[in-house]
Amino acid sequence: WDQICPGEDSSWNAFSDVGDVPWPQGNNAGCLRRVFNPKWFFFNVREGGGGSLYMELTAPHDVDFAIYGPFDDLDHAMTECGNYSAPIDGGCSFSASPNETINISHLDGNKTYAFLVSNYWHHEQRFHLFEYNMSTVDIDCAAVPIPGKSSEEPTTEPTEEPTAEPTDNSSEAGCQPALWDQICPGEDSSWNAFSDVGDVPWPQGNNAGCLRRVFNPKWFFFNVREGGGGSLYMELTAPHDVDFAIYGPFDDLDHAMTECGNYSAPIDGGCSFSASPNETINISHLDGNKTYAFLVSNYWHHEQRFHLFEYNMSTVDIDCAAVPIPGKSSEEPTTEPTEEPTAEPTDNSSEAGCQPALWDQICPG
Repeated sequence: WDQICPGEDSSWNAFSDVGDVPWPQGNNAGCLRRVFNPKWFFFNVREGGGGSLYMELTAPHDVDFAIYGPFDDLDHAMTECGNYSAPIDGGCSFSASPNETINISHLDGNKTYAFLVSNYWHHEQRFHLFEYNMSTVDIDCAAVPIPGKSSEEPTTEPTEEPTAEPTDNSSEAGCQPALWDQICPGEDSSWNAFSDVGDVPWPQGNNAGCLRRVFNPKWFFFNVREGGGGSLYMELTAPHDVDFAIYGPFDDLDHAMTECGNYSAPIDGGCSFSASPNETINISHLDGNKTYAFLVSNYWHHEQRFHLFEYNMSTVDIDCAAVPIPGKSSEEPTTEPTEEPTAEPTDNSSEAGCQPALWDQICPG
């Protein structure tokens, strides 16, 4: 068992000290048809703090969950474990996804809830729990001793994550030319967006909008053609959590870079701080003959490739003509789209890809 505080928006190596843990057979598993490496957490709701709870549980690979309660306190929750009735309404999911949305319409105040995470992938992995700000419940984050658990045992305390505090307080910190690259969303390409970034500070003069934390900020820009204003619908995806903010309009790239460090709030629809690696971008209008700055924040804080895709329902006309970046050497590494393998077969015989060695029987049940 370990305590969690969803509002802290942190990550845990949830399965590092678990091993092959059995499922308490007396518990009602609810929707969980299989439970692997169960890990128990608990959280407390303040007195008078009852309300709704909306969270996102994400991991690199498939995880599932169940929430039980309410209990009077942690001791009550632990004593009853092995005799749990069904999970609470909205508190169970057995999907094949690594991204689980948790929608609880009501939790009681002054109560404790048990939160089970089942590691379907069955290997050590880090998961991330994020509470959406539309939640009305008031979680009590005061530490509670766990009966029978030594304080010397390893815990799943939230990892120490870098903050957005800059190491250089100048307005240029985090805005320097080497961090900028041009993008053309309609090209539907991929970038190693964070390979040359390292620990880049956040420009403190910028309004971060919805971004409660910014990690390894990477700046891109795109130009809208004269007379080409319109809507923009894109998908930003990565293996792990990324966030974004879009600023503008600016007269040109030089204007965008000069103003970096003094940006006002992101444009309407141009900001997201979710716990998901898949971000949908819906911009109802962009001005023609203008430049926009597109910030990607790498919440995962390790090098990863992200992918940007523009939906064909967009009406904006992006100008993909290359623009020199002031102050950036052409010899510096860029984030040009990588050459990806095609699906062309190397053997046109009917057996290619069907040979016996590639087959195995499965039993989904």
